[in-house]
Amino acid sequence: MIKPINDASGTIIFVKQHGVVTLENMRLGISFLRDNKDLPKNLRILEDSTDVRVAFSIKEIDFLVEALNETTQNFTTVKHAVILNSPVNTVFAMILASKKLVKNYELSVFSSVSAALAWLGSDLKSVPTE
Repeated sequence: MIKPINDASGTIIFVKQHGVVTLENMRLGISFLRDNKDLPKNLRILEDSTDVRVAFSIKEIDFLVEALNETTQNFTTVKHAVILNSPVNTVFAMILASKKLVKNYELSVFSSVSAALAWLGSDLKSVPTE
C-alpha cells in the first residue's frame, strides 16, 4: 500500500509492506517514485516494513543502489525512514545505507513510527489509519 499523508510540513508518502518483499517489489516502488510527477521535490517517505521477509540477496542490493541513485536525482531531497523489527532486514537496510548513494538521498532505520516521523520532521505522532 502506498498512500500520501499530510502534516504541517506537507506530504509524506506512507508505504506499508506485507509478507514477502522481492526484488520486483522494490523495483516497482522505485518506478513509482520515478514515474509519479506529482510527488514533492523534497520527498519524505515513511516505509513500514515490520514483519516483512526479504526474498532477495545482499548481492542484489547494488541493483537497488543504482536504481535509487538514478531515480532520486529527480528530487531536491529524499528522506526515507524505514521501520523494521527484524535483525536480518535491519542489516539489509544498513548495507543499503552504507553504499554510495547520491547526496540528496538519506535512509535511516527505526523501530517505531513515532521516531521515524520525528526524524522526517513531522508533527504527527502516528500514521492516520483512514
